[in-house]
Amino acid sequence: MRYNNLTFIPSRGLMIQNLQREVEAHEVKLVLKGKDDTMVQIEASSFEVTDPGEDERLFDRIGNEVDPRMRVVKAGYKLKSGAGTPVKNMGRLRYDECQRVCLDFKDCESLSYCLKDSECVLSRKFGDEFDKDEIVEDTLCSVLSRKYADHFGRSPGNVLSITAKEVLEFNTVEKCARACLKSTKYQCLSFDHCPQDKQGCKLHTVHYPNSKTREDIQIKSTNCGHYYRKYSTEFKKSENKRIIGSTVPPLSNLTLEECSKACMAIR
Repeated sequence: MRYNNLTFIPSRGLMIQNLQREVEAHEVKLVLKGKDDTMVQIEASSFEVTDPGEDERLFDRIGNEVDPRMRVVKAGYKLKSGAGTPVKNMGRLRYDECQRVCLDFKDCESLSYCLKDSECVLSRKFGDEFDKDEIVEDTLCSVLSRKYADHFGRSPGNVLSITAKEVLEFNTVEKCARACLKSTKYQCLSFDHCPQDKQGCKLHTVHYPNSKTREDIQIKSTNCGHYYRKYSTEFKKSENKRIIGSTVPPLSNLTLEECSKACMAIR
């Protein structure tokens, strides 16, 4: 301990001892913040010191935010290897690397990431569908799943009055959005969702808003909503680049969504 001008400054060793004592007394909480401002709190249950650079490497492992295309579905849990649907342990990865690997693998629906050993486990199963025997409690881990609802815009309190292409018993917007995006028998362009209804998910092949479907809108409870597909989510942005030599004539005065829709219509 150093003494300077009547001020006691703890030595590095003493600070480490104090922090370790707080961890062992379960007084230290870690708070992670996602881009959608959701807060995830986990309890620090272990404390290790190796060398002066360890704290920087630890930050490199967990200091990245939740990818905007992912969401935390179970804080304080991890996937159990070999339980239920096929899972793959990717070993030690950074938090952002683990999410990116899952997003790049089309069959990956969810993952679990553990802070202590940087363990990254991928799964083909949707995050809202895990059974209790497929996850195990661990305060330093979190289970994340792909976001699907962000691919849609929402018209609150409105639903389409036309007959749906398919009706499903899904009670969450994420499940309904996923069903629409994963549909292969037809092109699902929008869906209605009313959480209070037993058959609360209705998939449609029309895209609202447009001039042809405005008369088909029905006003309902504000809990309900019509969700229409954002065409722009089908594309990846490349900074400071533009296309040259295209055989398609350029279009003017279009919004991003209008331009994306026009591109999707080209066959």
